[in-house]
Amino acid sequence: MLSARDGNLGVALARAHLPDVFLMDINLPGISGIEALNILRQDNATKHIPIIALSANAMLRDIEKGLEAGFSAI
Repeated sequence: MLSARDGNLGVALARAHLPDVFLMDINLPGISGIEALNILRQDNATKHIPIIALSANAMLRDIEKGLEAGFSAI
């Protein structure tokens, strides 16, 4: 397991290590989890890896927004 303190480092670690799955908070320092998701989805090396959102944002609209953004699960 790798852990990153912010979204930019998370993207860099993801590109360097190509994990089997991402667990990502939506509210990250630097760039949001949704921005990180978009970056990873545009990268041919990481676009196939499932990204699961973990967040305290648990309202129905937050869940819908995350799924619409492209998270594999919330």
